[in-house]
Parts: sequence; C-alpha cells; structure tokens
Amino acid sequence: MTSISTEIEINAPPAVVRKHFLNFENHANWNPFFVKVAVYKKKEANAVDIQPGDQLHIDIKPKGKSPMAIYPTVNVNTEEEFSWTGTLIFAWLFSGTHKFEFVPETVAGVVKTKLLHSETFGGILVPLLGWLGLFKNTEISFKEVNEALKSQVEELE
Repeated sequence: MTSISTEIEINAPPAVVRKHFLNFENHANWNPFFVKVAVYKKKEANAVDIQPGDQLHIDIKPKGKSPMAIYPTVNVNTEEEFSWTGTLIFAWLFSGTHKFEFVPETVAGVVKTKLLHSETFGGILVPLLGWLGLFKNTEISFKEVNEALKSQVEELE
C-alpha cells in the first residue's frame, strides 16, 4: 500500500472548517483539485446528511493532467472525519481511500483545526502509477486543496 498524508492548521474550529468543506456547491469557487463535488443520484441531498454507502460524483483536476470524474462511496461522515473509497473497476486493480480529519487544537486559548488530509492506495496498479509520478502530483494537489480551504475559511469567518 502507498499513502499520502498532508496537514495544515486552519484558524477556525473544526465545525466551521467542516461546514465549509461540506458546502459542495461552493467547491468550484475555491477548490483547485475537486472542482465539482455532489451526491450522486440523489436530488437535494444535504452534504451534512450524507451516510456511509452513499455515492459521490467528484470531478477532479490532477496537477498537469486532464480532468476526470470519479464516483467514490462514502465511508464516514462524522464531526471528526469525512472519507470515501473509490475503485478503478475492481479494488484489487486500484483503489483509494481518501480521508479528511478535522482535529481540534487549542492554541493560546483559541480553538483551531488541524486538517489531516490523506489517501491510502491499494491494488496491483499502484507500483506502475507510482512510477508514472501520480502520487507526487497528487500530494501537490492535496497541499493546494489544504491551502485553498484554509484561505476560504479564514477569509469568510
């Protein structure tokens, strides 16, 4: 298995950061990697109410690559974590479990958020995709998402 882990401190409480992250309709305005996020095949679904097993439609724009659509399944949607798993045909071929963790940190009496943004990849294509540089570019994209979310939250709160 191969993993990418990134983190950033955001000057707002976890509930506020999570609220901005789950505002899927606004991702196109700030998110450079997940340029469209929506609940798949459900009309008027509120992102806060997404349950494990629900499917998402996410248009991603990897750094230096063409945009593509993915349809992952939500694993967790709690106050502390939002995660999904996507596969390429079969999990044994290629899969990725993507996770956002909203960790509270108190600094000088102020509650902030440590955003832990990670993905764990599995399947027989992982070595080939690593050799092709997918994971290096993906890590750069994750850091860009982190910075963009930080800016979005801190500018609007």
